[in-house]
Order: sequence, then structure tokens, then C-alpha cells
Amino acid sequence: MRLKIIILFFVLFPILGLSQNSYYENDSSAFIGVKLIDSDDIINCKICQVKQGNSILRFTPSEIKEYGFKDGRVFVSKKISISGSTKKVFLQKLESGDITLFYYKEKDFKTFFISIDDTTLLEIPKYKLDNTFKSQLFQLTKGKPDIRKNLKYVDYSKRSMSKYISRYNNNNSRYFPHFRYGVSIGYNPIKLYIVDEADIDIMNFKFDYIPSYDISVFIDQPISISNLSIFSGLSFSKHAFSYHEFNNFREVDLDLVANITSLNIPINLKFTLPLRNYHFYLKAGPSGLFNLRNNSNLYVTSFDDNIIEINETDESNLINDFLLGYSFGGGFMYNTNSQFGIFLDITYDDFWTSNKPLTVGINGISIRSGILF
Repeated sequence: MRLKIIILFFVLFPILGLSQNSYYENDSSAFIGVKLIDSDDIINCKICQVKQGNSILRFTPSEIKEYGFKDGRVFVSKKISISGSTKKVFLQKLESGDITLFYYKEKDFKTFFISIDDTTLLEIPKYKLDNTFKSQLFQLTKGKPDIRKNLKYVDYSKRSMSKYISRYNNNNSRYFPHFRYGVSIGYNPIKLYIVDEADIDIMNFKFDYIPSYDISVFIDQPISISNLSIFSGLSFSKHAFSYHEFNNFREVDLDLVANITSLNIPINLKFTLPLRNYHFYLKAGPSGLFNLRNNSNLYVTSFDDNIIEINETDESNLINDFLLGYSFGGGFMYNTNSQFGIFLDITYDDFWTSNKPLTVGINGISIRSGILF
């Protein structure tokens, strides 16, 4: 058993060393653990630079086969034809498998190459006569239609092209992160609550949730084609509050009446767990509540013999025009086809601070359903 472990160690060590250290290879040897100089893509596609002591060794694509950095980036020497001329360059290998994807960049110019049999290279320019890179990829990946349906979301960048080819090589037809937008309607019960010290009259109220509804529009922008995205939107709602309390100490009736028209703007970080056509997600982040219409009044009704006197107190305009808080929640989304989806979302909002002294905050739960494109 010990002998097997020793043999396995000596077999794996060169492989692990190659993947975790910078290296370069020529036709006869591999040099591992060297100090490569990392320049921009333009320089890296021209030469390999190795720092050795106080000097710098420079290798052309004709002198070495490939080189790689610690972070996993690999550049291989290939002969390509660009603008009618043939030359040897370093191509960055982005993906390997049934299809190998390469990237090349010069000043004011970039392109991709694809190899299917490891011998020939096919350039995938952004535009070629009447064809685009998407039409070329459409033909090359026609054997996997479930994956090819995501081609419409691919752009001409390293990350996007790599994502698509990786999905193809691994037979992964799951959701391809892309920009989406949509609309929703929701049930939105909210309530007021005391944030800071207030008049004794206000402290007596028992605030309950008041039912209301909202309509929303939103956008969902992925971060670097990942399952993380920035979710933001506008939720429009109207709320009418009416609270009544009898103050035993003062022997007066207290009535708080408020009518607000609000615009809720969340800016959330969203994480999506894609499972083929249906996804689960969580989101959280800051939110701002703009009260476009804001009328709130506290009335005190006193009884003296047969005289009823109603007075508006100094505690009117309790609710600020702008409140800042946070929101968090999650939901379920189902893609009916490649263009449309439906979702159910539950979000908790709490607005507890403002740019002015604040007495009353607002929190609530929103249950929304809608369609996204």
C-alpha cells in the first residue's frame, strides 16, 4: 500500500506542479516554476517573457510550444492566417474538449479560433461577409440543439464565448445568464412602527399591517455571466393607514390617519440557482422609499360634557418623504420557453432611516408574481 502511494505521488507530482506553477515548454523539455512576466493580451500573444535573475528571456512562438501562468492561463504556439498572411503566434487556450477554443489579440483587433480535431484551426471572426460569429457557432454546434438555443445570449468576449463552448463540451443545457427585464403585480401589506422617541400619544398606538397592492417593473443584470446579478426596479403602491386608540390617562381618543403614494427602488445582489427550466434565487440589498404623496395627521378628540373637540396635533407629517432601508427575499422562476418566464417572489422591506430626523418607519412583506423577458 505504501509503495502504491509513493508511485502515485511521483506520477501526480509533475502534473500538479505544472498546473500550479508558471511554466514553458519547448520540443524537448518543460521548465516548471519559472517567473513569467504577465503583460497584456497583445504582448502575451507575441512573446513569452521569463525573468531570470536580473535579465529577461524572450521566446517567440517559433522557439517554444506553449507557456502557462499560475492562474491557469495557457498560451500555445500556433500557425494562423490573418488578413491574407500566415504567421506563428501564441493563442490563449480558453476551453478544451470536443471543441477547443482559442483567443488572439493585436492592437485594435481580436479574434477567436476553434479546433475540433486538434489539427486544423477555424477562425471565428465577429463578422465575415454576410455571416456573424453566431452563425458560424450555430453550424459548429448543431449536434446539440438544447445547448445551441443559448447562442442568442452570447457576445463576442472571452468570458461569454468560453461559457458557451464549456457548456457545449460538458453537455450543459442549463440557463445561460443574460440581461432580463419584467413586470409584476403584488400583494403588499405594510405597517408603521416607532423608530425613535416620540410623543406619548404616538407611543400608545398598536400598529397592525394594512393590506395594499403594488405594480413593479424591474431589470436583472448578471455580473460577468455568472449566477450573481444586480436586481433593481421600481414598485409603485398606494397606502391608506387609519389607527385608533383611546388614551385612558388623558381620556381622549387618538386617531392617526395617513395616505401615501410610494415608489420603492431596491438595488439588490441576487444569487440564482439554475436547474434547467426552473430556478430558485435569493436576493438582498439596500432599498429607498420615495413618498410621492405624503399626508399624515394625528387627531386628538376630547370630551367635555356635551362638547366634542377635535384638534390636529404638532405630530402631523409623521412620515418622511424619503426613507432608506433594506430588503431581502427569494423566489422561484420558471422559463416557459427561451424568451419568457414566470416567477413568484417574496420580499421583506424595512425602511428605518432617513436624511431627516425620523419618528416613524415602515416595514412590510411583498408577495409578487409576474413575467420576465
